[in-house]
Amino acid sequence: MRPAESSTHRTTLLRHASDNYEKAAAARSFEDFPSFPTQPVTLMKKLFSCYVLVLLFALAAPRAAQAQGPVGLNHIALYVVDLQKSADFYKNALLLPELPEPFKDGKHVWLRIGPHSQLHIIQGNKAQEHDINTHLAFSVKDLPKFMAHLDKLSIRYGSWKSEPGKTTPRPDGVQQIYLQDPDGFWLEVNNDKF
Repeated sequence: MRPAESSTHRTTLLRHASDNYEKAAAARSFEDFPSFPTQPVTLMKKLFSCYVLVLLFALAAPRAAQAQGPVGLNHIALYVVDLQKSADFYKNALLLPELPEPFKDGKHVWLRIGPHSQLHIIQGNKAQEHDINTHLAFSVKDLPKFMAHLDKLSIRYGSWKSEPGKTTPRPDGVQQIYLQDPDGFWLEVNNDKF
């Protein structure tokens, strides 16, 4: 470029820059001025907003969870072969009170197992074996009295090693017995005082 053209070119650029600045200043927002590059600014605003929201959720979530406390057991569901047989066992052998259930379809029985916990028995399973390591544990105030109750009902129970009528002592001194429900689900009954 020759010196004269260079000077003219600079003057033109400055004039355009000045005009654009005045138009941008007069505009209500960057979006009102179509020749101004708005997409990068809008994208940055959106990214910043997302970052702030994620940061707020990240900071608030642990506090909300801590304020809520630990989760509580609501219910345990057992999928059984014969609903009536299983319901009778839990009501008669474990003396669990029946609760109203919302399905009213003849395939569900709900029982109370704690102040705010339930056992939901659901019909539809096929017979299968269950390992003693997976079991539900219940506590009673007087284990010998409960064992006498099971004897009257002719319900088999025993120690962890399947010794009939025997208890298994836990390392903390709590005594335990094990039995199976009609579907073979294992149950522990102990005299824990917690």
